[in-house]
Amino acid sequence: MKFSIQLSDGYTFGVNNINLDYIYSGFIEASPGAFTRFSNRKLDEIHKTIKDIRSGIIKGRYTLEPEMVDESDHWNPATLEKYKQRGGIFECGKCLKEYKVEAEISNVEYSITIEMYLSAKEIDTVPIPELIQNAVANLSFEEIKDYCNYFDLSDL
Repeated sequence: MKFSIQLSDGYTFGVNNINLDYIYSGFIEASPGAFTRFSNRKLDEIHKTIKDIRSGIIKGRYTLEPEMVDESDHWNPATLEKYKQRGGIFECGKCLKEYKVEAEISNVEYSITIEMYLSAKEIDTVPIPELIQNAVANLSFEEIKDYCNYFDLSDL
């Protein structure tokens, strides 16, 4: 599926490829609070990636700051109650949305992969092109230009 997105300053990019990864794949949901602990470790990795992008170590990628959600939303309320009744101690805090989405976008001279995090509910209820457009709607070309791969057309 090919479609276009528009940045806040009117620049248009075509979306060439979309990759969805379930970030909790292989993760064992042992107890309430586990998503929060896992997310805190994962968030450290994400912030390191953002730092590496901004310092120029990583090129051709831009990671949007992930929104966190309440972990308790992942658990059935009855499961939480049973766990409490058995004396389980847990802290359901904030955790990452379930899916990492990478959208490879390009125009004539520039290309970049935009990385974002979306929930299963968002993906189930809103078309992917709309979710990607919403995610990049506040980005300007000037904001991401230095992180893009540049193709000099004068060399052709």
